[in-house]
Amino acid sequence: MLKEETTMTNTVNLTLPEAYQLAYRALHSNGFSARHADAVAKNVAAGERDGCHSHGLYRVLGCVRSLHASKVMADAEPTFTDSAPAILRVDAHGAFSLVAYQAALPAFIAKVRHCGIAALAINHCVHFSALWADIEPLIEQGLVALACTQAMPG
Repeated sequence: MLKEETTMTNTVNLTLPEAYQLAYRALHSNGFSARHADAVAKNVAAGERDGCHSHGLYRVLGCVRSLHASKVMADAEPTFTDSAPAILRVDAHGAFSLVAYQAALPAFIAKVRHCGIAALAINHCVHFSALWADIEPLIEQGLVALACTQAMPG
């Protein structure tokens, strides 16, 4: 007996605000704090905007699954350590990196402008998003940026 295959043939078009709202509601109703749901929803809507669907709404289900599997904290607030004039360390306390990154940006940009170069290290985080989204705010400030993330342990 042949296994019946299911294919998706219907396409739903959403505006960017609708994509954001869909992602936000899915994340928030599954337990993410408003701040984390907002950060992730903005990020995945940007992925859709930029035509990179693998970093768009597609990621929401994985985010929710990560939360339900206790692999990510839903409401952790970042803490900062001013390690040196050109180094800012952020502890995300097990949350996705987005809130920590957004919270660190003003202080990090100030360090870059003061020293000419700086490093931002976000520790104890889960990173799932495209790296271009991390450097765009810096480029918009006229800065040169490089972003990297660690590989998962094998």
